[in-house]
Amino acid sequence: MPSTASHSAPATSVQRLASAPSPWLRSPAWDGFWLLSGLWLPVLLLLLPDGPAQLLILGLTLCGWLAHRFASVWLALSAAAYRPVLQARPGYFWGLPLLLGASLLLVVFGPDSLWPGSRLQRFAALMLLDYLFSLYHFAMQHYGVLALYRSRLPHGQQNRHLQRMDWWLCLLVSGALALLLDLLHGDLNVFFGLPTPPVAAPIVGGLRLLLGVAIVSFWGWQSWQYRCQQQGLPRLLYLSSLCGLGLLSLLISPLLYLVLIQIQHWLVALGISGHMLSHSQTAGHQRSPWPALAGLVLLSCLLTPVLEADYYILHGFNLEVLAVSGLLAQLSWEPAVYALGCLGLFSSWLHYIYDRGVFRLADPLTRRAALSLLRPADTGAKSPENLGPACVLE
Repeated sequence: MPSTASHSAPATSVQRLASAPSPWLRSPAWDGFWLLSGLWLPVLLLLLPDGPAQLLILGLTLCGWLAHRFASVWLALSAAAYRPVLQARPGYFWGLPLLLGASLLLVVFGPDSLWPGSRLQRFAALMLLDYLFSLYHFAMQHYGVLALYRSRLPHGQQNRHLQRMDWWLCLLVSGALALLLDLLHGDLNVFFGLPTPPVAAPIVGGLRLLLGVAIVSFWGWQSWQYRCQQQGLPRLLYLSSLCGLGLLSLLISPLLYLVLIQIQHWLVALGISGHMLSHSQTAGHQRSPWPALAGLVLLSCLLTPVLEADYYILHGFNLEVLAVSGLLAQLSWEPAVYALGCLGLFSSWLHYIYDRGVFRLADPLTRRAALSLLRPADTGAKSPENLGPACVLE
């Protein structure tokens, strides 16, 4: 007769497997569309003819650009879990945005005797600052998603070396590579009103080859580390999407690459925010995320024709850079256009502030609120420290 102990080990293994959290944030389908959009989006845009591709880009811009900017604000103000965070840090969530907004108006509309340069030059300098912030913001979102998937691992993960490698990979492939390519293509000259200098083709080709080899090597090494340490399929797929986009940046036009990384960034932000908003009212009860996402998309469609005034100003009031040119084309009073440009720039800074405030999981109070919405059904499965003490899920 077999002993009772002979059945206890398999039974315990089955129970552990059944109670283990899913490696996905929500589901393979949800994560595949939103968080892993870097895998399918480039294929779709490259295969579509120019006409349908441009319509798709326009639609995604209208629906996603401002929706992703306001998602963290919406989450912070509507989710009961974040009320203690807002109450504990009123200076950050309310005082800092007001201070930055007032400073922005003072710099743009202050007398020329108070500031160096013309109003256009001062506005361009603020846009350059926003561009540099956005590079870091994009990189930290990638790191945050990798950290989020790391927290879903049933065995936990406290490999500091692997976490540092993740951080450097995101910072270099997303931030530094984008900056280098923009410098190489002369895209930063728009901030200074300079013509694009020609770069010798052999130099461009050599740099692309070196960067491509570096990305593939880093990708292969980190993928091998992931497999050896059982990092899970979602983390491996997201790593592949990040490195794949980096490789594409060396092969496609700068404009198409910019479109790809922006849309991917928007979709990831909306996918995470939609998941969290679906848990924002009743703890442990999952609602549909679509009403909240629909509200954000509607807000984006209504405000995009107004708030893209910052790009309009930066590009010398060129209507061709606008997604929707109707309203701004009718504005002939320049101060009104600058006021709308300031509002658009302020929405970007507000986005950075609230993203950091809502997703900075190094703060215990913020971590408790975020994890109650990120994984309400299995918050206790693994310690929140799996995300790492310096994680910023932007």
